[in-house]
Amino acid sequence: MTIMTTLKSLAPTGTRIAPGVYFGLPEFAYHDDPALGSGDIRRLHTCPMYYWRESAMNPMRARDADTPALIFGRALHKLVLEGRAAFEAAYTSAPVPADHPGCLITVDDIKDALRALGEKLTGNKPELVARLKAANPAAVIFDDILNRHAAEAARTGATILPRAVYEQVIVAGGFVAADPYVAPAFQGGRAEISVFWDDAGVPRKARLDYIRLGRNKDRRLVALSTDLKSFANQRDLPPERAVAAAIAEYRLDMQAAHNLDGAAQIAGFIKSGKVTGADGISPKWLEALTTLEPADWLWHWAFFQKDAPVCLLRPAGATLISHGRAAVASALNSYRENMQAFGTAWRYVDPMPENALDLGDLPAWFSNAA
Repeated sequence: MTIMTTLKSLAPTGTRIAPGVYFGLPEFAYHDDPALGSGDIRRLHTCPMYYWRESAMNPMRARDADTPALIFGRALHKLVLEGRAAFEAAYTSAPVPADHPGCLITVDDIKDALRALGEKLTGNKPELVARLKAANPAAVIFDDILNRHAAEAARTGATILPRAVYEQVIVAGGFVAADPYVAPAFQGGRAEISVFWDDAGVPRKARLDYIRLGRNKDRRLVALSTDLKSFANQRDLPPERAVAAAIAEYRLDMQAAHNLDGAAQIAGFIKSGKVTGADGISPKWLEALTTLEPADWLWHWAFFQKDAPVCLLRPAGATLISHGRAAVASALNSYRENMQAFGTAWRYVDPMPENALDLGDLPAWFSNAA
């Protein structure tokens, strides 16, 4: 079966990945599909135009720039979820001068080497390097080392990480693997499962970090989906409070509810043969997934604090999931209403038209301000 098809629904125009469950789907392919992911759902809930701004419907949208936090998070995901070999195939550490004793780095270094050989010291850096190589072919130039490394990374498709970031990811992955409570959440299952489905005309998608099978207290078979999160505890709160604050601030209850909706589609897709990339996966494992009811899917977050060796595993309780589902339903209604009203050219609708702001509409601290 081909994974690319056009879905006629309320989706923005464009080619979509066909509904189904996908193992090993590249991250870029998942993100390029215009279906609603958990981030889209959360933006819709806050303000429909925040979603539209980032969506494929906006002809002027800017591609998200990589930030250090995003780069670290993706690399840690690769290491923890897929293992050291997969991580080393996808990422490489940038060379540093300490790896190459005696290498020449700066213009002054090169001039010193030329001076020792009695050569001229005029010209820009490339000219100086060329003169030095002609006089001493054995000279080691750090720029050459960087260029060869970049060319090899381009050939293999590896992402170059600064040495400090590469080492930080390795250390973080080691802490996760050594935690007796967190580590089992990423063992004995499958990583990076993508699900695409149509929800009454609304295209939705979910990417589950890790799925493993287990038993609940009644010995019933359940699936545990664990999402790996790295977070910065900038106020140095106790980690358990920082995690609770992050769940509330970023509406991770909505993420969990949305992704569990996607997980609930997996059994039906396996039964109907809408599975891609399952080569090498145990047929018995896949068959076990088909026996699960939506209530048999359990959600966990595994939090790692980026600036401290702190790991926490937190299951999402039933009331938290229910709270998230109510918000997801509201976001989906907002999507339908805006698509029906505006097509793909959404416009902002003021929720407070002609309402004068009064003191009670402002933050509580303002009323005490002089």
